[in-house]
Amino acid sequence: GQRELAEAINGLRKVESGSISFFGEEISNKTPHEVIGLGMGYIPEERNTEGIVPSMSIKENLILKDSEASRFSKAHILKEKEIEDYAQAARKDFDIRSPHINIAAGSLSGGNIQKVILAREISRNPKFLVCVYPIRGLDMGAAEFIHRQLLDLRKKGVGILLISEELEEIMNLSDRIAVIFKGRTQKVLMRDEANSSRLGILMALVVGALIILAVGGSVFETYWIIISMPFKNMRSFCEVLTRMIPLMIIALGISVSSRSGINNIGAEGQMYMGVIASCAIALHCDGIPRIIAIPLCILFGAI
Repeated sequence: GQRELAEAINGLRKVESGSISFFGEEISNKTPHEVIGLGMGYIPEERNTEGIVPSMSIKENLILKDSEASRFSKAHILKEKEIEDYAQAARKDFDIRSPHINIAAGSLSGGNIQKVILAREISRNPKFLVCVYPIRGLDMGAAEFIHRQLLDLRKKGVGILLISEELEEIMNLSDRIAVIFKGRTQKVLMRDEANSSRLGILMALVVGALIILAVGGSVFETYWIIISMPFKNMRSFCEVLTRMIPLMIIALGISVSSRSGINNIGAEGQMYMGVIASCAIALHCDGIPRIIAIPLCILFGAI
């Protein structure tokens, strides 16, 4: 529902129920032109097909929403000098890398296309900005630049709705974080109480629920079975532990190697190496009490 939410706010999708209040004004089912006129900014998910007109020049894309404004036109005739000056200033301020401003916007790299969109939306001094996957597919330099621009906009008091699947991006930029499922907000966390683990669990529950619904199951019943099954009897509990311990060891190994900058041989490779190490220790444990031998095998298998 992320894309649908952004489109509904910006008048691109019909709202069947509920309301959208924008600075005290109801904007549900207003036209995109009306929503733009109220001060809404929008950075869409599909930058090449929704954010720009690829065949039009950079300067034309920069004034797409303001071509009829008195600043850029008079009696429906464009003021070329003003548009040229504005586009040159935007190109410099937003580091849009191109030979000139008359080049087709569609010929630019993904990062520079996003900068054109960002320049257009921020230069209009929006009251609110809806930002959907702003750094998807961009290199690190372009992503960092866009994040700086969004943070500067936030410092000016402009509200930003950031829709993203990147946990790190959400954590670094957001003041409040919401997890949405089936059109409803499941949980809202302040940045101080949010962490990657907590957000990851919430998002995993949402994804799991979507899969369960897709195959025609009941979300509540399925999650209840998953939670209650290990505690039905001791055999069930031991079976869960048997399957869980290797996965925990693998996850720990991947985490440690990742943070240390060491290449990892993957989950299957770790399993094989763990088995080999455990068997090697077991073969040399003749005469050692089981209470010592078993922990030794587990320890060397984990290492």
